[in-house]
Amino acid sequence: MKPETTYPRIGMPELKSVAGFDFIKTGTFYRASSSITRKYKGKDEALYLSLKLIDEDIKRVGESAYLLLVDDELVYVGEYSRNLANRWLVKGNYVWHHKDLDIIAAMADESSVTIWLVTDPFVILKNGTKLNISKSIEQEVLRQHDLPWNKRGSLKKDQKWVDKNCTELSCIIDVAPNKDILLMKYQKAIDRIKSGDMPRADLVKIKNNAEAKFSNGDLEAKLVLDAINNAVPVDSYILFMGFCPDADISERLDKEWKEKGICRFDYLVSKQQVDRFNTICKGDLVVLKKREVFGKTMKLYGHGRVKSVAYDDNNIRYLNMDWSKQDTIIEVPLMACNSTVDIKSIEVVEGEMPSEFYDWLGTPALVEG
Repeated sequence: MKPETTYPRIGMPELKSVAGFDFIKTGTFYRASSSITRKYKGKDEALYLSLKLIDEDIKRVGESAYLLLVDDELVYVGEYSRNLANRWLVKGNYVWHHKDLDIIAAMADESSVTIWLVTDPFVILKNGTKLNISKSIEQEVLRQHDLPWNKRGSLKKDQKWVDKNCTELSCIIDVAPNKDILLMKYQKAIDRIKSGDMPRADLVKIKNNAEAKFSNGDLEAKLVLDAINNAVPVDSYILFMGFCPDADISERLDKEWKEKGICRFDYLVSKQQVDRFNTICKGDLVVLKKREVFGKTMKLYGHGRVKSVAYDDNNIRYLNMDWSKQDTIIEVPLMACNSTVDIKSIEVVEGEMPSEFYDWLGTPALVEG
């Protein structure tokens, strides 16, 4: 009867900071009670060395940098480009790696040999690209440490030469991007946005993606956002917009909006309505409304077209408007417009509104064009 394999005890994950990067203890090497055979240079090799991971899914961790420690001594740094299993393991958790003899020799002295993976091998570039820097992490560790198992040894010896003989390209020529270069990067997307052929849903997706890139330092994405803020989608909407906070006509905002040529929604705690308001684009029709007969009718107090999208000093989105001269108040079907911000498609409105509504809309805008 074969003896049971004795696994090393794995406790709570441990963290270690090396060269400014955090590494987590992910596994411990041990000698298995049975071996497998692997051919090497035409000869059969018996493999006993195995790796006990704190979680088997760690085998699938992609491109990363790692450390080997003998007891508490850092002895080796490396990196791999596929996943941990592809670089280190065969047939389960048996080790097949060029450092296996060093590990076995250290274990023969009753030392514990462990492997540690860097917790985050990524950086986000200014253009929003997520870049794996595992190779650079390996190089930085070697710059700061003399490691006995790394054949190339430390790069510390080279630093004086580097400091004396190397510089950066930006110290020689001006490599700062200009607006023309930035525009070229997103030119296809910007041209498509400006074409007027894009559905509103696609514009929203591009806007969300551009905002995420811009927040991560991709300054070029601002050009995309500027284009979207002036885009006219292929599908037109009508915004039925309430203008009385708490339904109190004495607090009406429509007169101020018309004077300033704007339309706003500042009740930011209502995320659903904020998101709805933020889909309104240049060219959309805005109709000012107040509910009249509960569940049945509403009164309309004015209308206008969105001229452009803008942001205030607090980065709150609002609409620049061409308000109509229309000052007649009419009563029309409610069309389930119970919220402050209610958006309807042209098709829905055509199916429910009486002819009086279209006559009312016939008044020219305050600002033509």
